[in-house]
Amino acid sequence: MLYDVLLHEIGHLQIIDENRRSARLRFAQEKLAQAFATQWRKNFWSLPFPHEDAVHDPPSAEELRHLEVGRAEAKICGLCETRTRIFTVVGRA
Repeated sequence: MLYDVLLHEIGHLQIIDENRRSARLRFAQEKLAQAFATQWRKNFWSLPFPHEDAVHDPPSAEELRHLEVGRAEAKICGLCETRTRIFTVVGRA
């Protein structure tokens, strides 16, 4: 959300028609600012981000498998037990 707002506001800085006297008409309005934000957000998030902290990596196949096991258990047990079991399976408890 924060990146979307930041990129949207940067999108307003695009000069659309530099010959206009009015700043309102010289710079990008909502539609073009949002298109700019969407394009750059997709561009940034489509590329891998090498980082030492594994939180920036996509989940491994094993983590996804554990998550599916946790979801299957969630269908069987109650809500309070579900949270405990899912976090234990994923390794966060």
